[in-house]
Amino acid sequence: MHMWVPKAGWAKYKLRLRRRRLLLRAFRKKHEIKSVVSRIKQIRNEDVLAFVTLRNEIDRLPEFLDHHRKLGIAHFLIVDNASTDGSVAYLRDQSDVSLWQTDHSYRLSRFGLDWLTWLMIRHGHGHWCLTLDADEIFIYPNWKTRSLAALTDWLDRSGHRSFGALMLDLYPKGPLNDTDQRHLTSAFEHLCWYDCGNYTIEKKPAQNNLWIQGGVRARLQTLNPRDLPTFRGILPITPHGSCLCQCLVGQMKT
Repeated sequence: MHMWVPKAGWAKYKLRLRRRRLLLRAFRKKHEIKSVVSRIKQIRNEDVLAFVTLRNEIDRLPEFLDHHRKLGIAHFLIVDNASTDGSVAYLRDQSDVSLWQTDHSYRLSRFGLDWLTWLMIRHGHGHWCLTLDADEIFIYPNWKTRSLAALTDWLDRSGHRSFGALMLDLYPKGPLNDTDQRHLTSAFEHLCWYDCGNYTIEKKPAQNNLWIQGGVRARLQTLNPRDLPTFRGILPITPHGSCLCQCLVGQMKT
């Protein structure tokens, strides 16, 4: 006897199966990260948490942490991937940071997502969780005057459990080779240019999300359009650019 399964139902089943596989993968990867300093006991029930993977980001860390603290991030759970530039020592001294370290492959951990998924499973239940890299800065409408708590309150009232954000590649004015990002005082001040008119948007019915491509990568790279990176997942940073807002806010429920 054959059983007919609607396409929508089959798509949902495949997504659930994929989610279970990714959760199992994260569970297996938990042994790759070792705790350096834990301040987990400081986390309060109402805190919004940030989950971050980084490597050799000492020049970006002060502004990165300061910006997200001002938004309302109460605690940072960070995985350092074998930094050699002093990032570990700097993060160890931050009172709102719990730090793990690993020398395993970033690529083979799904670009850090396996490690962060395990930490969210372990420590993110009941919290709104922001995931991003240290070369990314999260903003949203009215972010200068409204805290992250205001955003998550609105999401709660609206019945949303997650909030996806667009990643936008920013770059400085003038020739890229003339700018040394390591000595920039502020990404907001110097990296404020972006391509605004060459994007394509496609809706993916299975995931009910948008597939966005374009920007400076499409203008400078001679790839087939289908091979360009998308603005829906973690992207490799360009050598002289900065990435704004590739992150996902999601509430971990028990």
